[in-house]
Amino acid sequence: MAEDKQSPSEENAKLALSLARLWNDITILILFVMCGWATCYTDIAPLWQEEMAPAVDWSCLVASIMTATAVVFELSALLIEYSPADLPVCVNTNDSKVMLFVYTCLSVSYFKMAVSGNQWVHTDPLAFGGPRPVYTLRYLEWSIAMPLLISLSGDTEEEEEGLESWNDQSTGEVTLSGDSANFVRDQVTMLANLPLVVGQKLLTAPLAASGRCTAVYIWSSWLAVVVTDE
Repeated sequence: MAEDKQSPSEENAKLALSLARLWNDITILILFVMCGWATCYTDIAPLWQEEMAPAVDWSCLVASIMTATAVVFELSALLIEYSPADLPVCVNTNDSKVMLFVYTCLSVSYFKMAVSGNQWVHTDPLAFGGPRPVYTLRYLEWSIAMPLLISLSGDTEEEEEGLESWNDQSTGEVTLSGDSANFVRDQVTMLANLPLVVGQKLLTAPLAASGRCTAVYIWSSWLAVVVTDE
């Protein structure tokens, strides 16, 4: 019993870490509330009125096609894992599921930018050299993709083990039956638990606080260029 007792220095270190996490959560919540208030109750710059150059729409379309190719690649990796073929069942594709979600967001946002004209383009009236367009959809996809990429870069062995355990208990992770008759069912079940895997990744990532800070920073950066209140 005496060997399990922590030293005062270890207890103080854990207390300091808990207080730091609590302070981070409180400050992030305050910043989210302030950004939400600014978005709803301040004067946002009008939409960009000038016609967009064809090269801009073309570059967005090319970016959408390229990220859609990555979507097909990640989706193929996931479908192969759940095929009736004799593949190792210990393969963990949680990272592929997260990247599938990221690439899908990127592809959809770039395609929307290519076909929507000025619908999601605001004006930065205070830019040096005159007003310039601000692509709101780009900030939106940044705020989604960057926290997820940060969560992947901060993976640890313990976090991966915890995520696998959570998947087994909470998401109904598919158990390969080897029966080709269940092929479609296994594929649908795998794709259905994709949002749960992404959400748990954001909650359990060691760098979750950094991801939240990044999302708030991107949101604040957009507000900094489109809010016209003095």
